[in-house]
Amino acid sequence: PRPMTARDRPYRRPPRLIVRTLAATFSAIAFVLVVVFVMLVARARDESSRVAAENLEAGRRVAAVLEQRRAAELAAALRDAQEIGPLGEHIAYLALTHSADEQKAIRDYVTTAAHELADRTRPDGLAVVDAQRCVVASLGQTTTWWPEGATTTLDRPLAGETFQTVRVVEKHAFFVVAVPLVYAGTSVGELHVVRRLDDRYAATLAALARANAAITVGGRIVASSLPVGLRAAYEQALATSSAPSGRLRVNGERTVVSPVLRAGPATMWVLSSLDSSSNEATMSALRALALPALGAFLLGAVASLWLARTVSRPVRRLSRSLLRVAEEGRFDVRLGRTGTSRELDVLTDTFNELMHSLSAAQADTRAAYVGAIKALATALDARDPYTAGHSERVSALSVAIGRQMGLKAPEIEVIRLGALLHDIGKIGIGDSVLRKPGPLTPEEYEVIKDHARLGARILKSVPFLEPQLPIVELHHERPDGRGYPHGLSGDDIPLHSRIVRVADAFDAMTTPRAYRPARPPSEAFAELWQCAGSQFDATVVEALVAAWPSVSTRLHRVNGSAIPDTNRIRQAIAFSQKRSGNTHVFPASIP
Repeated sequence: PRPMTARDRPYRRPPRLIVRTLAATFSAIAFVLVVVFVMLVARARDESSRVAAENLEAGRRVAAVLEQRRAAELAAALRDAQEIGPLGEHIAYLALTHSADEQKAIRDYVTTAAHELADRTRPDGLAVVDAQRCVVASLGQTTTWWPEGATTTLDRPLAGETFQTVRVVEKHAFFVVAVPLVYAGTSVGELHVVRRLDDRYAATLAALARANAAITVGGRIVASSLPVGLRAAYEQALATSSAPSGRLRVNGERTVVSPVLRAGPATMWVLSSLDSSSNEATMSALRALALPALGAFLLGAVASLWLARTVSRPVRRLSRSLLRVAEEGRFDVRLGRTGTSRELDVLTDTFNELMHSLSAAQADTRAAYVGAIKALATALDARDPYTAGHSERVSALSVAIGRQMGLKAPEIEVIRLGALLHDIGKIGIGDSVLRKPGPLTPEEYEVIKDHARLGARILKSVPFLEPQLPIVELHHERPDGRGYPHGLSGDDIPLHSRIVRVADAFDAMTTPRAYRPARPPSEAFAELWQCAGSQFDATVVEALVAAWPSVSTRLHRVNGSAIPDTNRIRQAIAFSQKRSGNTHVFPASIP
């Protein structure tokens, strides 16, 4: 597995000096802020409780006055309407006539006049009753609870003045404004203007008082602006309270209640939670304190970090450089002097000298490695005069192919050294086989094939050459899977190994051997292209042909010309493809 790097390591805590400085600063700031906050909250809670009680009382008075005024204005509007006099006259005449047709005509007139009044005042319901409280006409919501012909009862007898009351019908509560109908100075009936006491009415009352509102009838809440989950708790608190107004505790919260209006069995209340007001005051104090607190923390953090970093930055830079050296093996790190501490500057200078020495030692070691590799390759080539310089040429060709294919510099370096060592395993092959002047027997060929495995075993003991192992072991694998030593195929063969295989084959064909003369580059290219896709990677072959002009002058000269004849290459390729059936097309862009 690859060695662990800085990215793989778990998160490290900041240096202790920074942590301690920040902790001390933040602790002092936090203590001061907590004390200030406690004082602000205590004062805000007292002030909010007082203000909430005052606001509730003011809202109650406003709601009571407005509600009474609205009822009075409604009654006055009805009293002053032109239809009130005729209504009284028709109600009085209704009691005197016994003709069914006349009574029907009178009732129709009364119903029409009631509709006109309802369109003007827009109540929830409206009913006209005679002197015996018998309903003559009913419309709106009163048609259900004030049906025509029924007798309605209120908590007071028929009188000649306007009054307000509450009527409860089947657990439903209604606020009734009763306006007398007068004829010849005598009350002959009443006009009942009805508003239903429901949650909508309670919400209107709450808006007037700027607090929650509730309406109770016989100790039971029939309408309120409270959340549904709190109604039972408020109903119990109002029912068990002995005082008509004051402070209650509902669900553990301090609550101020005050009656707005009382009409018959109904009472209209306004309610306000002191704890909610206190919580709002607390949140307001928090918001007011948030910006100064944030500023104090930021200022303390900046000052603490500046102080801590002034001392710890050089040490941290030094430790990071040492960690980078340990992880990456880089010794080209140079640190600048701090100028703030003589001791740290001495430590920095010592570190820079150490890094310079290590960098020089690393360069010498690398040069020694490369020199040893070249010497090893030269010694290997020296065993056979026909293969002299083979490893150097294969390395140069492989590097040219890699550059043509756009590989990066680290990969090019791996290919360069791997190509130099690709035949290192032949050290273990006897001269009787390695330098045999004629063709090899099947048994001898099996022996020579073992040089790939042998080379990999030799280099495994050198960690520096681990990236080059696949090249040494797999440079005889073929795309069709008929190579050795593992029979890999296609993309299973590393690209570096495929590149060195093509360069190795090309140099073998273009240099003389004991059993054959050297072949021209054009014939070698034709042979490579004929076998592209089976023995050689077609992309690598194409890259070699394209890169050949840049390296040919340093490696081969054929008939006095460094660059092969393109036409001869194409003719040879066409002939070999026609004979073998290979379908790879020689690219026209290649010279």
